[in-house]
Amino acid sequence: GFLIDEMKYLIELTVLNYDFVTQRTSTIALAAVHNAIGEIGSKAHQEQLRLYLSVIMECFYSDHSEQIINEV
Repeated sequence: GFLIDEMKYLIELTVLNYDFVTQRTSTIALAAVHNAIGEIGSKAHQEQLRLYLSVIMECFYSDHSEQIINEV
């Protein structure tokens, strides 16, 4: 649906920008998820998806997750 299409589009845009070469692919993917969530109209859905995203970040970015969450 919309969320997947938006994430694919955002990830494709990173290919066009050399600045993203130094970033981990998982970081780019999580940023795409976060930005796509922001495009969803319902606040309830946004909060639910942000909660899932924070759990994923805790699992994979445990050393930097608090910093990343605060920046978002």
